[in-house]
Amino acid sequence: MLVRVWLLLVCYSWVFAVQAQTIRVDSVVIQGNVKTKEAVILRQMAVVAGDTFQIGDLEAIKATCRENIYNLGLFTRVELDTEWGPNGLLIWVRLQERWFVLPQPYLALEERTFNEWWADKDLDRLVYGLGVNWQNVSGWNDNLFVYAQNGYSRRLTVEFTRPFLFPKPQIDGTFSFYYTNNKEIGFGTRGGILQLARLGTGRIRESFIGEAMFGKRFSARKQLQFTLGFKSFHVHDSLLLLDTLQPNLSQFYLTDGAIREQYPFYELNFVNDQRDMKAFPLSGYKFNLFCGGFGLPGWGSSFFGKAGFGFSHHVPVSRRWNFAYGHQSFFLLGKKVPYYDKFFIGFEHFLRGFEPYVVDGSWVALTKAEWKYAIIPRKFVHLKRVPFKRFQDMPLGFYLSLFSDAGHVRDHTFNNLDPFLKNRLLLGYGMGLNFFTIYDSLVRVEYSRNNLSGWGVYLSALVSIQ
Repeated sequence: MLVRVWLLLVCYSWVFAVQAQTIRVDSVVIQGNVKTKEAVILRQMAVVAGDTFQIGDLEAIKATCRENIYNLGLFTRVELDTEWGPNGLLIWVRLQERWFVLPQPYLALEERTFNEWWADKDLDRLVYGLGVNWQNVSGWNDNLFVYAQNGYSRRLTVEFTRPFLFPKPQIDGTFSFYYTNNKEIGFGTRGGILQLARLGTGRIRESFIGEAMFGKRFSARKQLQFTLGFKSFHVHDSLLLLDTLQPNLSQFYLTDGAIREQYPFYELNFVNDQRDMKAFPLSGYKFNLFCGGFGLPGWGSSFFGKAGFGFSHHVPVSRRWNFAYGHQSFFLLGKKVPYYDKFFIGFEHFLRGFEPYVVDGSWVALTKAEWKYAIIPRKFVHLKRVPFKRFQDMPLGFYLSLFSDAGHVRDHTFNNLDPFLKNRLLLGYGMGLNFFTIYDSLVRVEYSRNNLSGWGVYLSALVSIQ
């Protein structure tokens, strides 16, 4: 008996000694980056040449490096291999670059959801456009996106992202301009249903937004972002005449009952994103915290603030089962806030089960939970028969989901005119199918219900718990 205990202790001691052994990275060799600069890839690595770590951490470090590089969105395949050299560990990074210039023709209906359009089938709401997304313009992971749209609403979007804007302090930059000209605007809700105003065939609102964002990188997954910008919204003079048919429209859409609203804005945002794959996460967590101001004393037609935080956690329970949960809270500081700049459930934030509704408020809290079962577990497949190498590798996953969402909205602004879905628990639940495939595209089809006895089937292309 004593001999067995002694042998067991010896084995455990040997295992711990091996795991505690420190190894040194001799070099990192990168292959397959035809256009992408090595510096872009190296700053995603958890270790580089000269670093040391314990051998027991090797597999975790390799997984982190693969995830960091793949999340750049530049490669369809990322493989890491290691071998021992005379001076330490050699790390081989083998890559297959994506196709970087993607034209994006666009034909859609100007509705929040397809179900809303199906109710009246109005083809006048058609919009059409063409965009070009040019990734990795100079090989430094810089990105240029240009989009022009006509039809029911006119839009022009120009965005340019430049990592390594200031290389030494690790500061990236993004510069954006947005122009929109609408035939129709949502000016409030009644019973949770968005109320729309339009002026026949004329244009009712014109808006310009310009902004510059500077991001300080602390690591591949932590960043502090500062955004500075300016907003200008102009509504048609005839909007004031609509008050005879739709009372309180102009008085409560903008803060002073005029036809123009414009102000600077500034925001600070911290993000710590430890998820394995941003496009369809199955493990890891994310935390973000933001605060910002709109307008300045004596400069701008409005003066208010915003703040909020959010977190999510994705837990792999087994090879096929995954559990995720998350929470988001948003706060408006100030009562004189233009209607379009409030927080909304039904636009930028969704509560499953309440897709037909829009809820505006000054305080919004959302909590979500979801079980996912892998019919086809997420993996990468290689299609040899595809003639183009940049399309031979793709992720593939097919998941059944069961979910429950809860929300609560309060409103202390001057344009709080619809209390129907405020100051009460909003509960939604249901099930869905999630299909994840080439170039990180996601399609969700969900059947959902709410605690108002409403139900429906809805389509989405967004990650449900981000």
